Amino acid sequence: NGAAANGAEAATRKHGTEPVNTVWAFAKAEHASPGLFEAASSKAVKIVVNFSPQELANTVWVFSKAGHAAPRLFDAVAAEAMRRADAFKPQ
Repeated sequence: NGAAANGAEAATRKHGTEPVNTVWAFAKAEHASPGLFEAASSKAVKIVVNFSPQELANTVWVFSKAGHAAPRLFDAVAAEAMRRADAFKPQ
């Protein structure tokens, strides 16, 4: 669909956590868009080192909520979380 295609295009152009923010809306709406999630995942893998601890958690939640497997992204988030485990604060 056109909205998903535009979302996928936007996800590949954005910087920071915008790719994850974009797919969050699709996950929240329970709207499947595999191409969008793939584009966001590919982008997020490259920039996950810049995510805050909350953004790391949000990233995993979004993909889990959508039921979209993103093993490379989950591995990158896990590695980054372990690298910074001492900096995490309990909520």
